[in-house]
Amino acid sequence: MKTPIRLLATQSLCLIAFAIFFVVRSEAQDPFSPDENAGEATAQELGDNSAAKGAKDSSGRPPEQVERSAVVLSIRANPPRTPAELARAVQLLARIRRWDEVGRWLDEAAKLGLNETNATQMVQAAGVQTFVQLSGLESGLSDLRKSNAQKILDLASAAVNNPKRLVEAVAKLRSPIKAERMQGYRSLESAGNRGVAALINHFLDDTASKPAPAMCEAFALMGKSAFGAWQAAMTTSNAIARGKLALLAVRAGDASLTMQLCIAANDVRVDQTVREELATIAAAKGKSIPKT
Repeated sequence: MKTPIRLLATQSLCLIAFAIFFVVRSEAQDPFSPDENAGEATAQELGDNSAAKGAKDSSGRPPEQVERSAVVLSIRANPPRTPAELARAVQLLARIRRWDEVGRWLDEAAKLGLNETNATQMVQAAGVQTFVQLSGLESGLSDLRKSNAQKILDLASAAVNNPKRLVEAVAKLRSPIKAERMQGYRSLESAGNRGVAALINHFLDDTASKPAPAMCEAFALMGKSAFGAWQAAMTTSNAIARGKLALLAVRAGDASLTMQLCIAANDVRVDQTVREELATIAAAKGKSIPKT
């Protein structure tokens, strides 16, 4: 039996229409078909930074250059301004070998002026070794910045060894202001043996007053080098000076000082009030000065 041509034509048209509908429908729902927005959506869902390629952070730097160091970010958030603050920032950054940031803040220090006052404050804040490292061969700084680090060392050295400044540092130990006393002590400590000599020589002058408590504390902190210089100074024939030097040392409590303290406390040429004070101080420390 033959199928009528009209029926075949109708069936063919239906099949073609169904095929077109299926293709369009499948194309719209096919998860694997290319979509202009698919890549962007996936990147956003997955947090892929490649979708933001070329974008910049608030500082204007591309993502690959965004700073991640907590030390660097902290210093940038609270920029150092004084010589001491800049020195401490440089010290921290040198420890993590961020030479680019070290150079940045060294340049800021140079803008303040490289003079003895600023250099001394910087070395006192960060220590001599920091600037030795910065000026050395292992530093990642440019030659100009290394030169500036060395200049800071040289200026600070000239300042701390200046006899006039050392006299001023000793005088600051009598200040009622704690910050000034601390500054005086640091200046003497930085000068090493010259600082010790400045403190000892202060009491060889008959016009000097009795040592202030901060002077006694500074002497004790200076340790063995100060004790040796003190022992040499105690051989002076000046009984007034020996009495004041004894008062300087009696609170240190070092056994190496005992003999000469004992001699001074029993020396009739030393002022009676000084000898009594020596005995009182020793008793307060739970010790006594033997009679000779």
